[in-house]
This record gives sequence, C-alpha cells and structure tokens, in this order.
Amino acid sequence: MRNLVLIATILLVSVRAWPESLFDSDATLSIHLEAPFSQIRRERDKATQYPAKLMVVDGSELPVELQVRGNNRLKKTTCKYPPLRVYFDKDSVKGTIFRKQSNLKLVVACKNQFEDYVRLEYLIYKAFSLLSDNSFKVRYLEITYIDDGKERVSPGFFIEQKKAMGKRLGLTQVHENNTSLSALDLQAALLVDMFQLMIGNTDYSNLTAPGDEDCCHNTKLMMATMSGGNGFIPVPYDFDSAGLINAKYAVPPDGLSLSSVKTRKYRGFCRANEHLPQMIVRFKKQAETVISLFRDDPMLSKRSIKSAVRYLEGYFEILDGEKKRTRYLTDGCRT
Repeated sequence: MRNLVLIATILLVSVRAWPESLFDSDATLSIHLEAPFSQIRRERDKATQYPAKLMVVDGSELPVELQVRGNNRLKKTTCKYPPLRVYFDKDSVKGTIFRKQSNLKLVVACKNQFEDYVRLEYLIYKAFSLLSDNSFKVRYLEITYIDDGKERVSPGFFIEQKKAMGKRLGLTQVHENNTSLSALDLQAALLVDMFQLMIGNTDYSNLTAPGDEDCCHNTKLMMATMSGGNGFIPVPYDFDSAGLINAKYAVPPDGLSLSSVKTRKYRGFCRANEHLPQMIVRFKKQAETVISLFRDDPMLSKRSIKSAVRYLEGYFEILDGEKKRTRYLTDGCRT
C-alpha cells in the first residue's frame, strides 16, 4: 500500500512539473528573442536562416533559427518589421512549453504604431474557432526583441503548424495547387465564405493557390484522415487584409472593383445556397459571443474596440434583414 501511495505521489509531481503545451492556454506568453534583427530587416532573404536565441520567462533558453516569410508584409515599403518563421531544435524543446514544435509562424507588429492590428488579427483567429473546430490555434505573445544589446518590446502571436492542426482534428493536408467546387465540403466552404464576409476579407480563395503553392490562397485544404468525409475542408488563415482590421497598408485584390477593404463582398458560391438557412442560424447564435470577444478585450484601444464592434454589428444586421441578406448572399453569390 505504501508503495502504491509513493508511486501515485511521484506521478502527480511529474504531471504538475510538466509544462503546459504552447497552445493549451490563452494567457499571454512573454518571450525574449535575441537575433541580428537589423541584418534580417535589411536583407529580408527568404532563403536565409538566422541563428537566434529564444528565452521564456520560466527560464527556458532555446537555440532557434529565424527566417523571414510573407509577401506584402515582407516588403520594406509595407512593414518595418517583417513576419518571421521560428525553427526549433528537436532535442532542445523536450520538456519545455515548445515540445513537439519543429517550426512556427510568428506574426509580428508590422510597425510600432500597428500593435492593435496584431491583437485584432489574433482575435479573428479566436472568433473563427468559436464557429468551427477546423481552425488554427494561436498563442498571444509579449516579445522582447534583443539586437546587439538593444531591446524593443512588441506584441505578436504564434500560429499552430498545419500538420499539428491536422493531427489534432484527424485531418491531412491536400497537396494540390487547385481544386474544383465539386471537390469541396460545401458546408465547410460556406462557413469560411460567410466568416470572411463577416470580417470583410476578400484576400483568399478556397479553390486556387498562387504559383505552385499548395492550395489555396490564405486557406489550407484539408481532408478527413478516415473515409466518410464530404469533401475538402478549407481552413483559413492570414487575415491582415480584413476590413475589420482596416490596416493602413491593406488594399482590396485586383479585379473586384472595391474602393476599400472595409467594403464587404461575398465570395461564396451559389451552389451552397441550400445550406444558407442553417448557416445563418449558426452565425446568429454566436453573434453576442463573437462581438464580446472584441468589445471586452483588455488590450485593444478604445478606438479599435469601437470600430471592430460597429463593423461586426453591421454583419449581423445583414443576416437579420431579408433585403440585405438577399443582396449580399443570395444575389451576391458566385455562379
């Protein structure tokens, strides 16, 4: 009996000592990143990985490598600080909050005055997770950047790897450059299209990817690991061009005749219209929860809160009004 109690005590202590996984918590994680950031900003070379150190407040210090990524936000004319990807050493992450992580996208504040943009995009990821389990997890960060002894503090967030997201949800990525509408799970695609309308984002596609990348543009196509699925499932990411954020550098995609990213345009297909009634109910049930996510956020400025809430309320007014609903969704769909 005494041995059993001793074993149970050891196991309990071990569980308590084992750190949480990175995406298990919504608490802000404070980290330090030490790297040659002046060189990184100057070169912005996607082919180069820069040695760096990542330190967590719990005392963990990990050797990592940093690589710039992105397209528009990578340009010097757009952002002073480019988005990054962090590569981890598989042995050094064992027993830390970063265990099982190989590399992660790091969203950073584009410029010092754009910090609210980071928080708004983070909250958009959280809003989508309220509507669908098929979503990327995110972890908000307070980052102290260290470069040659100089320090700068700015917010950011990590985005879950697509492979880890797929494993968590029982999904695998579809490695195709484009797909057809008939191959999509229409309800999953409709949910994404209505969500993008809600946040005012037209910079995405559920069907095609630029160049030779895996499909699609600012979405990842996934499929059920086991048989029985209803088609490819688009999982959206990268929302910085959304009208809800209204970033100063964001412009509508060419060919849509939109004067501003705040102008909503539905990109869904008419073939999914049979699922509209139930999807509208699904969104309306989450209206207050989604709006309160932004309205009650302790980190956003009052100005950003007011703008975000007003923009979201405008979407739910569309869903509530028959004329607006018809104009945007039924008549505005793509054939």
